[in-house]
Amino acid sequence: RGEDPAGSSTLSHEKADMFAVTRTLTTEGSRSLPSPHRVTPSSSAVCRAPVFFRCAARDDAASHNNKTAKGRTRTPHASLILIGGRGCGKSALCKRLVASDPRFDLRVLDDMIVEEAGMSIPKIVKEKGWRWFRDAEFSACERVARRARERRRVGDSEGNPHRWTLIDAGGGVVVDLDDDGNEVFSERKVDALRGAVTETGARENVLVYLRRDVGYLVNRTSGDKNRPPLSDTVSFAKLMERRNVWYFRAADYVVDATGGAVESEVKTKREIKEEVLEYFYAETGAWPPDDERGASYA
Repeated sequence: RGEDPAGSSTLSHEKADMFAVTRTLTTEGSRSLPSPHRVTPSSSAVCRAPVFFRCAARDDAASHNNKTAKGRTRTPHASLILIGGRGCGKSALCKRLVASDPRFDLRVLDDMIVEEAGMSIPKIVKEKGWRWFRDAEFSACERVARRARERRRVGDSEGNPHRWTLIDAGGGVVVDLDDDGNEVFSERKVDALRGAVTETGARENVLVYLRRDVGYLVNRTSGDKNRPPLSDTVSFAKLMERRNVWYFRAADYVVDATGGAVESEVKTKREIKEEVLEYFYAETGAWPPDDERGASYA
């Protein structure tokens, strides 16, 4: 759908969809979650945001072909893809995930685009524009998904099939531009990242949304010259509010790290990392590397 610069009625239906999903999660989500995710809120004096949202409605609709014989909802070799607004902390989280579990093989979409174009992202946007960048981003999504699929089929360079691809997706991976240059949801990029198992139609990969307050994103990105302006007519804050609906739409799981505009008011980096790992292990049927049951994945 297109967006008007004033940012009013064009998203009303998608906002309603998001709120409907949220209501479903708060009333039904706990019944569909595996036991490792029945986490109680922190007892810290700092008020924490809710621990998680699980996008259960979409999973329920596809549950007949997303389950394996052992009850997993994903292939054990699924890729983990992090999405979220510019400045939410995806890149730093990816580094922590790799440090915690060396079975992750990190790929960064922005780095792939820069390497392919032979120039920095600010220069790409200045010389070629955002539309060219979004097309290049789609190409990168296809390449990284294809590479992850091939890796699952033949294993890594050492013949080990049990390493996962961890994908740091840029903040605009859920975005394309319509004919008027307005941002719309990118079905093509999200579908490319999700993938599908040929035999069953089940999704190949797991998309996790790291959700932050807009004020947090503004604080993290203000004055960063390596991040080109997203629009000449719409504020960064307004764009992030609009994109929130699309992140929800794309995500299999939402880490709710809202609750404040500074680090001391929200979930700790360790809590976020552990939550993502717990969810990913439960989805794939894997175990942490320091658990003896994880030996078959080592």
